[in-house]
Amino acid sequence: MTVKTKPWEEVRANLPNTAKFQATVESERRQALAEIIEYNLAELRRMRQVTQAELARQLGVAQPSLSALERRADVQVSTLREYVEGLGGYLELSAVFDDVRVPLSLLEPVKTD
Repeated sequence: MTVKTKPWEEVRANLPNTAKFQATVESERRQALAEIIEYNLAELRRMRQVTQAELARQLGVAQPSLSALERRADVQVSTLREYVEGLGGYLELSAVFDDVRVPLSLLEPVKTD
């Protein structure tokens, strides 16, 4: 049996463009992530099968305050963390750049000298 070989240049010319392939994968990943991120707080709460009254009691706030929070477009990270923890989860926060995803701590800042 004779195996026909090809020159490396020909093989390499037929390989997918690595940078273009990486960009396509990253674009698809971001699109999938965007679909997940589009849940608002009320949808998240309903998904966890928790009523506003139940979560308000868990958080120690009045139900109308919780309703107002769910309608806000801008929520402090500490408030969002309490909300998610009230639903039994924990909040993860990351800084996302083109080349890296950096998990950020939600703990109290460390004092440096």
